[in-house]
Amino acid sequence: MTQIKKSGAFALIGCVAVTVLASTYAFHVSQNNKTAGQHDAMVSDESKPINHASFAELGVFLEPKMISNHDGNMVPSFLHTSPMSIGAAYDSVRLPKKDKLFQVTGSVGGLVQGNPVTVILGTMFGSRFDILYESKISVESPIFNFMVVKGRYYIKIEASGYYLPGASRLQRPCKRDPCPFTTTQHQLQVEPIMNNDGVYRYQWVLQESAQYGIESLTMIDPKEASAINADTPGIEGLLDYSDAAAKLKMYFGIELHGAWGSEYASRVYTILDKWDWYKDLHKREPKQQKWVLTDEPLYPQDVSITRFTPHNENPPDGNMDAMKYTQMVTFSRQAFTYAVKRALEKGKGNGIYFSRRLHKSIIRALCLHEPKIMRELFTHMHDVILVEPTQRELFFYHGMPVSPYPESHYQSWFKHPEELVEMATSWREFPAGLQKISGLKFLFRRVDGMVNPESPTAPAIAYPRGPGSPSYIEFMESGFYKYPDVPLMVLHEIAHFVHQNVVTPEMFQKWRDVGGWFRDTRDPDGWITRQQTEFVSDYGHKKNPEEDFATCLTDYVLRPNLLRSRAPRKYDFMRNNVMNGAYYVTKATHEFLVLNLGNPDFMYPGRITNVDITVTGKVDQDKQVKFIITLANNGPQSCAVSGKFRLVSSVGTFHDVELGGRGCTHTLEGSVLINKTQKRGVWTTDQIVLVDEHQLHRYVGSADFGMRVWIDNVAEDFIEPKAITTSIGLHLLNTKDGGGIARATWIVADAGVLREKSCGFASVYSITSQQYSLGSYAYGLNTTAGPNPDWRKGIWNGCRQVPSRMCDSRWVQSHEIDGSLNFNKFAFDDELHFEGLSANETNANVCNCFQVAVNIPLSKAARSGKYFLSNVSSFDSAGNSQMLQWPREKGPFIEYNSGRAIEDNSKPELRNVRVDSAPVDVQHPNGETVVNIDFDVRDPQSGIAGIIALLRDPFGAEYQFQPDFNKNENNWQRVSYRYMLPRGSVPGVWHLAYIVIYDNAGNNLTADLNEQVLVQAAR
Repeated sequence: MTQIKKSGAFALIGCVAVTVLASTYAFHVSQNNKTAGQHDAMVSDESKPINHASFAELGVFLEPKMISNHDGNMVPSFLHTSPMSIGAAYDSVRLPKKDKLFQVTGSVGGLVQGNPVTVILGTMFGSRFDILYESKISVESPIFNFMVVKGRYYIKIEASGYYLPGASRLQRPCKRDPCPFTTTQHQLQVEPIMNNDGVYRYQWVLQESAQYGIESLTMIDPKEASAINADTPGIEGLLDYSDAAAKLKMYFGIELHGAWGSEYASRVYTILDKWDWYKDLHKREPKQQKWVLTDEPLYPQDVSITRFTPHNENPPDGNMDAMKYTQMVTFSRQAFTYAVKRALEKGKGNGIYFSRRLHKSIIRALCLHEPKIMRELFTHMHDVILVEPTQRELFFYHGMPVSPYPESHYQSWFKHPEELVEMATSWREFPAGLQKISGLKFLFRRVDGMVNPESPTAPAIAYPRGPGSPSYIEFMESGFYKYPDVPLMVLHEIAHFVHQNVVTPEMFQKWRDVGGWFRDTRDPDGWITRQQTEFVSDYGHKKNPEEDFATCLTDYVLRPNLLRSRAPRKYDFMRNNVMNGAYYVTKATHEFLVLNLGNPDFMYPGRITNVDITVTGKVDQDKQVKFIITLANNGPQSCAVSGKFRLVSSVGTFHDVELGGRGCTHTLEGSVLINKTQKRGVWTTDQIVLVDEHQLHRYVGSADFGMRVWIDNVAEDFIEPKAITTSIGLHLLNTKDGGGIARATWIVADAGVLREKSCGFASVYSITSQQYSLGSYAYGLNTTAGPNPDWRKGIWNGCRQVPSRMCDSRWVQSHEIDGSLNFNKFAFDDELHFEGLSANETNANVCNCFQVAVNIPLSKAARSGKYFLSNVSSFDSAGNSQMLQWPREKGPFIEYNSGRAIEDNSKPELRNVRVDSAPVDVQHPNGETVVNIDFDVRDPQSGIAGIIALLRDPFGAEYQFQPDFNKNENNWQRVSYRYMLPRGSVPGVWHLAYIVIYDNAGNNLTADLNEQVLVQAAR
């Protein structure tokens, strides 16, 4: 029975309950579930959250809230909350206007005779659980049934002698599908405790010996690549040099200087002659360019561009080219190697081959510094529109919103024009039939530092709505800046439109059959496959057939040997059903040979046969979890050197577990510590990845192993840390080296304790310069130091526990709002705006209070201008987290002056790349090989910050390394790296795939050292 004095409403904000109507409020609840016609205190309705889990880039689980935007559409908010606390942090207890009741029903499994349990339904605020209903459940009567009014609830079990699940959140009316706890088939599972020693054990043993899929690497005939020969004469006619040069100048404003010759001039004209839209544009706005050739390699994309400032009279440096041309472009001859179409040699197939490397060079030369030309290219070549936030009319199509998000969430594509070059040149790798895809109409770019609320870790998201409905792709900053492979990301998103809008349903069913996919509602993504080796990535295997398709189509183009050797049936499907027989061959400029006279067969790691788990720790202690994974021993080659999986709780919080052993072994072990405040109940995973020394991966889905980790934490923490939004400030500190610090500070209320390491995160971005966002963590937690009155302007970095009164809204207003600082003035929607605790909440002492400070370095190379706060995140020790994001130019800001007369927008430089190799045992080569990689780098303005390079074996596996360099040298320096390939390495022709160099100003150079040659069947 519930007794409520009808005098007001209760809103749960942060950790505690807040009286929102000025009157006395008495709140007491007791419950007998057999009483009919109850009228209970209810929580307010919440809009539908996203169903699928999103693992945040910052190492936390973030789930969006749905709010109404300015157009009335329900969209995920840019405030993210952890799922275990969405209901807790924002519950409001109100009297229902109507007495409509909803059913909450289910059963309890795992009970033993004579030991009943109590099922409790209630609401939460702070660390308190307020009981609304309770029901005693036994073996004889295992079903519970409650009738509730509209609201948000938690359901949990209390008992002794069992391992118990943690509390589960539910809502009525239900807005999820399937709706939890609507039938008695929805079950809460308990497990009897066999002893009281604080140890839980679980073991799974494989019950069948049948194999699924391929168990050894599929070999690739090296003769196929040798059929691609740059010395073979072309099959296309060439224009005379003078004719080609004259037409390039007349129609495109391009003057060729130097020894081009008919061959090179004709190849350039042949490409541009198809660009009628560019001819028309040049007629309207003629611009002259000077193009020259060099024998030297040029990075990126075989092009070097020198821009000229217009002069009406003699330029001060005496360079007369500046008066005549808008730019001078230097092309490397390497761009022309496979530019002309050639026929396959007799006996090696019937077809033609060529690459689009020169196409990519020309796109860079003409479009990088010309926004209008870039727009026209995407419009005419791909039939898509680059949406700018100033073009508000493009956010609607036939009166309907294209994106559910407002224009303030997006930025101009031309802030980072290199991104558009990457996209345009990547798209050119697809065959002609996929250059325009029905339904793909718009491309959006989210503001730097801002993530998509639907999937915070996604670098890009495709939204295909069918071939007849204009749809879009949204790209995030993380998809370009320091992303490991931008072309893979771009083609992957486009590939989603291929399977949705191009491939027929019947054909896609065949694709699902090839991948062995079948529906399984127990899997988080609703799909599962028993195949373990015929995949090229853990993502494609883990998710669903749509992601598998997009991954494989992308690898078919960019990493064909990887797909062909790992998943030959999928390779054949793509070739025969999507590509009309066309295929790709990778050719590299820096190849080396690995010799191995041993066994040419390469086995995948063995199947998982045993899973042994031990959890040590009593209900009020941290839990040490140990895993032992045993593999089938099919011989010495079926071993693994490592493994990994993500251990996930019932609400999505997680730990990444690394497995290892002594060398290559059939027994892998790993462990993880789960503290006593983390989610109670069963933790598990739906995928384990095993890797051997040759980068062969076995992807094991949940249908092929068992894992049940019961964490019996009686003190589980549901409540996310809650930032006081009016306390969020940004301040500029000057440093001795001439740089600065963007210091973000805020106050957090939390039911528990913040995380010891990385308890906070903040990032800033510049709206005007080409610089990407800058971010940093708050390192370290101090629970004893107490408050510091000068904490806003100090240099310390981390989180500090302070008295609870400092989270009081009145304290914040009177003590923390310093006029010399820039504080948040953006009003977050409704309950997302939190100004602090009330006096009653502070006196109740159910929240701890913390000061958080994050120092974001602004180096001397950072651009001058305004830096806006883009997001702040707070993390507690239980895995709960909160992220706040601001729309464009709405957050607190600082103004920074680097003192530099010229900003560094130049890429680092690379030259003299050299690779050689030698077997360790020359007489009896066994794969053990010394590989020497040498190259020169420099960045004269801001200096080198980092270097990443990647080797690729004959079957497509990749081996990344980071060579050392002198960080204090801005001039040319020689970088040398010795890579030791182990005994048994894959024999054949390897190559250096790419080198990526970062400087201290946020610029990067990607030197792609291979190209994709397209082979098409002769017509």
